[in-house]
Amino acid sequence: MPDGSTNLATVSWWIYLSYHPNMTAYAMAKTSYSGELVRGNKKVVLTIPGTAIVEAVMGCGSTTGRDTGKGAQLRPAK
Repeated sequence: MPDGSTNLATVSWWIYLSYHPNMTAYAMAKTSYSGELVRGNKKVVLTIPGTAIVEAVMGCGSTTGRDTGKGAQLRPAK
């Protein structure tokens, strides 16, 4: 993000395209704030969250990072 913090986005579809060179494709709307950030800095990390944080992940996917600090909301259930 412009302030140096991490942006979180949910992605429901991804696939390996190549191992040499490493290439992965994923679907994200062009109109999304996360898509805008990725196109701007050309960096992305894909992770697969565990079931302990499923509710936080779903909340992350229904909130924009343009005006919300989603990282602060992502806390594992105890």
